[in-house]
Amino acid sequence: MVSHRENADESEIDTPGYLRLEGVSGRAWISDLRPAASLGLLLLDSESWVSLRVDETAARTTTGPLTLTDDQVRRTAEFGFTVARTLASG
Repeated sequence: MVSHRENADESEIDTPGYLRLEGVSGRAWISDLRPAASLGLLLLDSESWVSLRVDETAARTTTGPLTLTDDQVRRTAEFGFTVARTLASG
């Protein structure tokens, strides 16, 4: 699931259960319930934010259940920043 909101600032983002995600190009928070459940990312880029949620228990790959590594989580966050920038640019 992906959602997007324009004209947001960090003070508006209520993040219970989320911790800052380091090692990405923007401001990001993560709710990491892997491997038992889901992964949530809140990404704030400029004045837009994107929320991404991945349910590892429901997602399947060609080799079995989805299991995201920390590197894949960071790359997913970078993808979310790209989405936010694209949507903000119209």
